[in-house]
Amino acid sequence: MQESDTTFQSPEESCREQLALRTAEIQRLSHRLNRFVKKKRFIIYLVVGYSVFDDSAALLVVPLVIMLIPAVVLQNRLGRRITRADRAAEFHRHALARIENRWIGDGQDGKQYLSDDEVFADDLDVFGKASLFQFLCTARTSVGRDTL
Repeated sequence: MQESDTTFQSPEESCREQLALRTAEIQRLSHRLNRFVKKKRFIIYLVVGYSVFDDSAALLVVPLVIMLIPAVVLQNRLGRRITRADRAAEFHRHALARIENRWIGDGQDGKQYLSDDEVFADDLDVFGKASLFQFLCTARTSVGRDTL
């Protein structure tokens, strides 16, 4: 049997690689969105400006409106892709911070789950600053934090 030449990355290397990929994706998509918006704006100004000076060109506004509907949909899709890539990059930034021990004070501390009748919770650092909850919690919603 042949041995596979599989190399394993450390979690830190993997996080750095994914963060670099997501950052590059954000830059690429942002550049694409900016170009798209500039082109859309140029076409709008061109058609509206031309129709202002030529009364017979007012009919050009109708195809412009029809063309703008898919353009707005495409612009929203690009915006959502940028948001998704930004969230992924933020996830990898936080994971890298946990690996490098830079996580203390960053994120939810879970103090709202600490009750007065839990005597040992302070000693065990379950909730609060630099707690186990703060280290583990990557939840973005209150339902996710409640579940954890």
